[in-house]
Amino acid sequence: MLEIEAHMRGKRLETKQYLSVQGDELYLLVRAPEDLLEDLAEQFDFELECRPRALRAFGNKLSERFPHHGAHSFNIPNSFDLSVEGTNASGLYEPYEHMWMPFKRDPRFRGLYYRHSRTLGRLLDEREVEDGEGDTFFTACNRIKLIQALLEKPVDDGGCGVDEHKLLKHDWSIFPLHTRHERDTLQREWLGANSGWVGSFQPLDRSSGAAFPMKDYIGERVAL
Repeated sequence: MLEIEAHMRGKRLETKQYLSVQGDELYLLVRAPEDLLEDLAEQFDFELECRPRALRAFGNKLSERFPHHGAHSFNIPNSFDLSVEGTNASGLYEPYEHMWMPFKRDPRFRGLYYRHSRTLGRLLDEREVEDGEGDTFFTACNRIKLIQALLEKPVDDGGCGVDEHKLLKHDWSIFPLHTRHERDTLQREWLGANSGWVGSFQPLDRSSGAAFPMKDYIGERVAL
């Protein structure tokens, strides 16, 4: 355990040991600071969802941003424009919605990604979310995925080497912990008196109008 913990600290993971209430099990809490998450996301080409309005503005200024790369500005009609032209646009996503791209720390691209609030003392409204409010690029699910990827990566390849074989050999297990304030916020939005839940509505993702959607906390697979 000490060797593994040393590897974790060497990779800038923050750790803390404590005993179970019965005193028969040792727990090791692991978390990652924001700068490490950004490094890992760029290293693993981790894809994040982009902000539609920011992505549209970026596309409209391609020729200005990359003058020597043959990039030209472009525009995609929205559903209203399509409806005016006689095309049935009902059920279509708006342009640039649900578009993802690998995370880059390059300042030119940082403004394209959604940002989230780690503290969530209150819900962010739709405009705040779209305007990039929040103090992190990573949802709770993102953080778990990135930390797990670093833990499982071989030591010789710059990781911590906590693979399935090592877990079985030492009778170890890895599991995520709830983030209380995020869990409480999701419960309040989903089941609160003012949530508007009427059986068919569930805050699965932002298309439902949810400021803090379920998929950001428990992941896309479980939400689906």
